[in-house]
Amino acid sequence: MSKEKIVICFSGGLGNQLFNYAFGRYLSYYFNIDFIIDTSFYKSSENIFKESFKLKDFKIIKNIETQDILTNNFFKFLKIYKRLFKNNPLNFKIPNYFLKTNIKNFYQERKF
Repeated sequence: MSKEKIVICFSGGLGNQLFNYAFGRYLSYYFNIDFIIDTSFYKSSENIFKESFKLKDFKIIKNIETQDILTNNFFKFLKIYKRLFKNNPLNFKIPNYFLKTNIKNFYQERKF
């Protein structure tokens, strides 16, 4: 059985990245689980301002894994899924089936 991990999907500029890092780091310490930074947003069509992942230039992420876990299809699917089932909490059985992922919980800001 694989160890649970917290994956934070980073987006935005340096300020948002620092906040996401602090939040993810806190959760990883609190729950004693691995912390992974997902940088796939920066390659997706959702990145309309063409931001880049800036924390790689700092020494703070030295022991943290960075990956491109979510694909552009995930963001498109999530947008459609949220519109169709906006009154229901996100149940990831359907997205996991179609996107071949193994996401247990997914949390997202309600509004930008």
